[in-house]
Amino acid sequence: MSDLLYSGEAIMDSFLQKLRGLRLIDDLHNDIRFAFRSVRKHALLSTTVVVTLALGLGVSSAVFDFVDATALRARVDKDPDSFVRVYTTYTTDPAHPGQPGKTTLEDYRAFREHAKSLRDLVAWRRVTAPLGRNESSEMWVLLVTCDFFQLYPLEQPRLGRLLLDEDCLPPKPVVVLSETLWRDRFAADPGVVGKVVLFNGRPVTVVGITPSPFAGQIMSAEAWFPYTLEPYLKLGPDLLKTPDTPFLTVEGRLRPGFSRANSASELSVLAREQDRLHPSRTSAITVTNGSMLEEPEWHSPVSLVVGLTMGVLMFVVLIVCANVTALLLSRGDARRQEVAIRLALGATRPVLVRMLFTETLVLASLAGVASLFLVYKLPGILMNWLITGPVWPVYPDWRVFAYLAAITLFVGALAGLAPATESLRVNVADTLKGKRKLLGGNGKGSSFRDVLIAGQVAASLFLLVGAGLFLRAHHQMTAGGPGYETRQVLIPSLFLRDPHAFPKSWRAFHSTLTQQLQAVPGVQSVAYASAQPSYDEPGTENVQLAGKAIRQVHINEVSPEFFVTLDIPILRGRGLEETDSACGGTVCHVVVSEEFVKEVMPSEDPLGKTLRTSKGALLEVVGVARDTSSSLHGHADSPLIYAPWAPDAGLYAPIVRFSGDAAVVWRAVAVVLRENYPGAYVEVRTIQSWIDSSLNGVWHLEVLTAILGGVALTLAIIGIYGVISFAISRRTQEIGVRITLGARDSDIYGTVIKSNVRPIIAGMIAGESLALTGQWILSRVLERNPFMPLRSNDPVAFTVVPILVAAAALVACYVPARRAMRVDPMVALRYE
Repeated sequence: MSDLLYSGEAIMDSFLQKLRGLRLIDDLHNDIRFAFRSVRKHALLSTTVVVTLALGLGVSSAVFDFVDATALRARVDKDPDSFVRVYTTYTTDPAHPGQPGKTTLEDYRAFREHAKSLRDLVAWRRVTAPLGRNESSEMWVLLVTCDFFQLYPLEQPRLGRLLLDEDCLPPKPVVVLSETLWRDRFAADPGVVGKVVLFNGRPVTVVGITPSPFAGQIMSAEAWFPYTLEPYLKLGPDLLKTPDTPFLTVEGRLRPGFSRANSASELSVLAREQDRLHPSRTSAITVTNGSMLEEPEWHSPVSLVVGLTMGVLMFVVLIVCANVTALLLSRGDARRQEVAIRLALGATRPVLVRMLFTETLVLASLAGVASLFLVYKLPGILMNWLITGPVWPVYPDWRVFAYLAAITLFVGALAGLAPATESLRVNVADTLKGKRKLLGGNGKGSSFRDVLIAGQVAASLFLLVGAGLFLRAHHQMTAGGPGYETRQVLIPSLFLRDPHAFPKSWRAFHSTLTQQLQAVPGVQSVAYASAQPSYDEPGTENVQLAGKAIRQVHINEVSPEFFVTLDIPILRGRGLEETDSACGGTVCHVVVSEEFVKEVMPSEDPLGKTLRTSKGALLEVVGVARDTSSSLHGHADSPLIYAPWAPDAGLYAPIVRFSGDAAVVWRAVAVVLRENYPGAYVEVRTIQSWIDSSLNGVWHLEVLTAILGGVALTLAIIGIYGVISFAISRRTQEIGVRITLGARDSDIYGTVIKSNVRPIIAGMIAGESLALTGQWILSRVLERNPFMPLRSNDPVAFTVVPILVAAAALVACYVPARRAMRVDPMVALRYE
């Protein structure tokens, strides 16, 4: 019997538990219905809250969508989660391990044949090729395995067909063109499919046109060839004959049920088996999701940019929280009597908190839905604005929706916390009698109001100072220039596709090339350097001055005309001369930079001093050149030695000083270079063009930060206005009494301003402190990966910006103060 009773009791408990669950669902349903009725009842305020939230949530989520599309996921049209990119690290010296990079052809074939965790495993190599026979400019093209378009699937090509497996075995001279190239160079000729065109002077047949944009346009590629055509097209050394040379980028898709870790383990086993064919080699496999964030060479800078962007977005979200909190506080104050009646009728405070939270979450949910418009529209605008070259489709994925849902819930909960608790802090008896607690400047409500104002000022000031620092850094990098001529100097990028093919005499090659370049109309001088300014990083060398410690410095091998061509003055001594021989076993003459003198021999006369390199060579200083700022404009380059060049040691790219039209001169220079070395990849641009390209992405990032800072400041000003309006509405009786007792308009205005100056000043101090701390941390990070100079004592960012923020905050105080001055004393004294 006892067992039966026990069983019956358990069944009853289970039944009651289910009833309690149903009751909870019913209560939640009632709260949601009541929330929607309240939204309709307070339509104007609710609309303001939803619009404010939608703006903040939408902009934040849209920027996150852009970051997600460009840095956190693979640039593919469909199913990015299954996409993988394979990097192989080849090491022959255990003391110097290699870096993750390209894969050899034989290893790719082994992976493709034996890997069970991957499908659609393709490989490609990016090269350049001129369209035509004597074309002066080149374009990026891809040499791909013929199943490439299975990995980047197209529903259908724009015209014709895509590559087929039989195009690679045996190789067929065919090409697939991009729609952009088809329109720009073939005038959108519908009959181009089947025609023969020339690439690098070799005939190939056009078999298809891809639509643009297309995710397979990797790194701005405009054409796709079977990789087996490399020898035919003469686009480089015949790497097909050296299958143990790493030159392929390998990509694929995970099969269902496998993870990237599974794939990496399997490929590592296959790589070890391949290493048996090369006993001196050790291979390691890295499998990424194909995003920029996981690219080995981009991981550090991309992580920094993503971290900065997410930090900015979080501050925008916090400002939105404070803004909405201020708006909801005003509604909560007006509902104190309603809350008192509910409490008097027996409602518990937890139930009322749940009800008020539900209202806020409903408003946040409506804003989240409304913000989807910005989530879908704004990233595409950012993509077209920030990305140069072909763009790819941007669409929100699960990460974006998860982020939007998370910040919507966070904002709804955080913004609703203060209004809910404030609404419950009522004296039921006094409120039902119509009495209203007056909050002057020292109550708890005033303290919370001050926190809201200070927080919004601090957050907006932090963002705007950061944007100011970035913009000032960009101005510093561009205003002063690198310290040498940039607009009238050409630096051709000259790359030998076949490093094994070279002239019998490089000295004769350079001599002939110089004569032909000087014969081009407009060319004034020609120089050579091992590291071209603003394009290459000079090599390093350990040097020692007698009695001093060993120092690592940069060294650039240049021809005597280098300083005249770039307009770099020799401040002391002389420059290099034709009689100065290249540095080797004997003493050679060198020119050093000012920074070199400051750091290596600050209190000595540098002329005549002898330096010894780690290889035993002796360098005699014969001149001091003015500092340049080629790598980080606005800051002097590291200590630099200019050593005599060795014209017979290998290929040096020329540096050409010219006058007149740059476009005319660079075309003629490109023709001369191709005539002297037909197999070389040539791209001719002015130094200023290279500088502008390198700073373009930084500039867009800075402008984006400034825009987000402006949005944050706008929201903060609206929030401050709402907080002060709410505070003044609660002091209407007090203001009426003051006016009745003879207070002047200036007295009322002064009272309002004085009560809000303290939180504004506190917010500015907190914002300045945050900005200084953030700048210090960022400058330490940039020391390891510099791309711009940040000055901790920048007067504009840390002085002008706070003044502008303070002025904007005071303007937000002015309007409610003006309204307070117009209060009718008789109406105010009858207020509630």
